[in-house]
Parts: sequence; structure tokens; C-alpha cells
Amino acid sequence: MGDIASDADMARQNIYGYVASREDLVDAVLLARIKEIAEDLKPLARKGTSFVDAFVETSAAAIERARSDHELMHIFNTGPSDRFQDVVTGPYPEIHDIVSDLLAPILDHGRETNMLRTDKTVDELIDWIRVVYLFLITQPNPVAGNDRDVVADFLLPSIMFSRNDKPPTD
Repeated sequence: MGDIASDADMARQNIYGYVASREDLVDAVLLARIKEIAEDLKPLARKGTSFVDAFVETSAAAIERARSDHELMHIFNTGPSDRFQDVVTGPYPEIHDIVSDLLAPILDHGRETNMLRTDKTVDELIDWIRVVYLFLITQPNPVAGNDRDVVADFLLPSIMFSRNDKPPTD
């Protein structure tokens, strides 16, 4: 907090007028950065492609963009070890809303075309997607192009099919 106050050319006590603690500051920075990334990706999510293509391309882009974001990864690597996970996958309605806003056109299209599983709500799907995104973003030494494959082969089917679906017949 002292470093921030010094960089902002203000007294350390004044910083606490904006945030109550270091954790609150980390949360605010994470939220702001994730929102900026999602805003940059919105045009990709609104392209007139199929549900499958839009979901895979937007998800792969979101994962790669977050992983390559130096500010975000600096917080992940130097901040409190569980804080990043808590903010991204925990009970933070702000993060849920950011991901929901990014993926809403895609998921709406998936619902309209009967491509999404019906035994889960969109909110439940968003929360699951957040967990998978975090897992993929924080993978050390990811294989180039592997994100797209993991999204297409594992994440996408998990939001499309449930164990209650009848298997296709020949």
C-alpha cells in the first residue's frame, strides 16, 4: 500500500479511502483487468458464426488473452495464492456478470438452436465455464493450440450434453 501511495503521490492513509485492504485492492484490479479483456473480446463473441464455432473461438481467445496479459499474470504469480482463484471462480457476482455478458449472445444462440443442455441453468453453465477458464489460464507451459482442442473436446460437450440425454441411435 505504501508503494501505491508513493506512486500516486498521496498519503498512505488516503489509499484506504478507496480500498479497505490489500485484498480489496487486488480484487479491484482483477475485476477491472478481467472486464477490460472481456470488453476487447465482445466483437468476437458477436460474430455471426455457428454456436459451436463462436463458443470455441471466443473461449480460446479469452483463455489466451488472459494468459498473455502481463498485468493479470503478475497478480496471479505474486499475489496471495488463493486470491486469484477466489475472485475468478468464487461468489463474486461481478465476475459472473462479466463472463455472462461476454458469452450471452453465444449461449442464447445455443439455447435457441437446442444446442445447450437443458438440465442446467445458464448461470450454472457460466459458473462451470469460469472454473474451466481459470484452470486453462493458469496452466504452466501450455501447448500451443491446445486450448482450442480442450475447449472443443471437453468444455463444449460438457455444456451441450447431460448424462440424462439419450445416446444417439444408429
